[in-house]
Amino acid sequence: MSNYKNKEPYQFRGNGGGGNQRYPGSGNNAGGWGTGQNMFGNAQRSNRNVGGSIRSTGDLEMFIRSEGRVPSWDFAVLHDTFHELEWLKHQQLIDFVSGVVTLAESQDHLALQERFRRDKSVVLSRHEVSVLLANAFLCRLKYTDHKSSLNFNSLYSSRGAREVKKEKLKCLVLYLYFVLTNAHYARETVTYRKVKMHADDENAFRQLHFADSPILLSEVDIIPNQSLSEAKGVAQVDFANKGIGGGVLSSGSLQEEIKFITCPELLVSKLFPDEMQDDEAIIVENARCYIQYTGYANSFRCVGLHPQPLDFEGPLLAIDATDFSRGYGPNEQYQQSHVLRELKKAYVGFSNVATDAIATGNWGGGAFKGDAELKFKIQWLAASLAGKKLFYYPYTSDVLKNQIHQVVLQFRGHTMRQFSVQLKHNFVTYI
Repeated sequence: MSNYKNKEPYQFRGNGGGGNQRYPGSGNNAGGWGTGQNMFGNAQRSNRNVGGSIRSTGDLEMFIRSEGRVPSWDFAVLHDTFHELEWLKHQQLIDFVSGVVTLAESQDHLALQERFRRDKSVVLSRHEVSVLLANAFLCRLKYTDHKSSLNFNSLYSSRGAREVKKEKLKCLVLYLYFVLTNAHYARETVTYRKVKMHADDENAFRQLHFADSPILLSEVDIIPNQSLSEAKGVAQVDFANKGIGGGVLSSGSLQEEIKFITCPELLVSKLFPDEMQDDEAIIVENARCYIQYTGYANSFRCVGLHPQPLDFEGPLLAIDATDFSRGYGPNEQYQQSHVLRELKKAYVGFSNVATDAIATGNWGGGAFKGDAELKFKIQWLAASLAGKKLFYYPYTSDVLKNQIHQVVLQFRGHTMRQFSVQLKHNFVTYI
């Protein structure tokens, strides 16, 4: 058992009152979710009878350590989190843990995991997705290294941003509680695809080089003062890390991590082996957003479940920009090789979604230190080549909004050939 500072592991106290507890900050009654078929009744008949044996977070820690693939880290955040989950401080919490174990054992998780190693396109039912995430909660999934693991053990440890980790774990507990009490969603499907630029596209991409292209630049709409996550009916760009999900299961809490932790079905894309290559993107279709939140980075907080899970109404498109914050000189991002790399990355993503439009923003800016105007121009070129309209979300930045607006005003209705003439003045080596 871990060296748990200042507190004893939380004792699960059963008094039968769990059905009237409320989710933290959401205003939703917990008892209101389980009106349909659910797994709690089945959990009480689990062959393992874990509901009777796990009465505290200390018991839960020992169970996970005995069953899972866990390094010798502490479980302080796990204990902390269950101390703070007021709506689960009763018999309901014992039933929750039993339900998670029953869910985890309801299907062969290793066979599901193997599909991501074998195939580039995997279709899972929501039940199968929840089976994988229940096993991740119990740290049972195979992995090649801790960075690529889907297991939750890094969240349980006090290493890193402890408060952010607690809020993330609350999100995952809420998701698991939802799927346990709403089995009528189980047959719906989620599709995970890892796409690659084909050889024919690669050759055409090289030959085009944009400088002589008569293709008109696509339409651009700038959407200020709204979050990219509010875009509907279009492909939403995930400002991804090469390792999909980034630090979502550790201390990270930027755009990609927040998207994945509030829409936990996205996490399963981490099961694709290997990092994304320069000509690859990952697309997730029909995932849902379950969790309400506030804040960003260290201020991220879990608010509660959405009244009903929110459909993206379009795929999530994960493309990783080059991280210029480390190991690069101040002007290297303007070199031909780097510009073409970003152009290829955006194009392979944009061209592989069925929607007519792409919702994006300051991709590769922010923490990756990319030039915001250059990154917009790259995305505009890629969208034009792919035949997609672009919705650009500067969020609350008036400076960025005005900067992009001036570019759009200057080049709207122009060809890619005309656009490239201006671009050449920004590069150390021209495309």
